[in-house]
Amino acid sequence: MTSAEMGKTIKILSNYLNRRLLQIPAFKNQDEITPVQGMILGFVIDAEDDVFQKDIEQIFTLRRSTVSGVLSTMEKSGLIIRERVKTDARLRKICATEKGKKVHSLIKSELGAIEYQITAGLTDEEITAFLHTAEKIKRNLLK
Repeated sequence: MTSAEMGKTIKILSNYLNRRLLQIPAFKNQDEITPVQGMILGFVIDAEDDVFQKDIEQIFTLRRSTVSGVLSTMEKSGLIIRERVKTDARLRKICATEKGKKVHSLIKSELGAIEYQITAGLTDEEITAFLHTAEKIKRNLLK
């Protein structure tokens, strides 16, 4: 593979992954939740510390306006709530609701199956090398 094919290959993998994600029942009817909302919901639920909009922007490299819109939609859908922080009235931490936790639980088992499918036949060394390479590519694109 030449370096000119890297971008094309990454895009093709992204398309395959998106198609596979859309097979998850919770994502099929995107009125309930979208894959991006699912990733954000998982991040909020799995985080050990309080999560704020800025954290989501940084982790997922999304623009502030995009995250704001996604969070508003998630709040209207009853997946999250934004609570004021006692120490700073300007800040609102993002918390999953019971509905959000139930939806995440349904999605999580499906995501495990997808991860298994993605890594089938790969050694731990190959997975580590891929993740290391992907991180380098990400840094290169941020330059």
